[in-house]
Amino acid sequence: MVRSLLEEQCPDLAGLGPHQSARGWGNQLRRLGAELAVRLPRTPRAPDLLRKEYHWLPLLTLRL
Repeated sequence: MVRSLLEEQCPDLAGLGPHQSARGWGNQLRRLGAELAVRLPRTPRAPDLLRKEYHWLPLLTLRL
């Protein structure tokens, strides 16, 4: 799935080939080369948790 999405949406990255990296409770990581990663939801709740993270992390970094 990651490979086909890359070929369709980011053909310049498709050659990096995704490799499984880590599995968390809500997400799975696939490495793309040495510097990039793709994070995929593993549970139905994961997309909502990611939206909360994207909302709160920038606000929290201002206070660190």
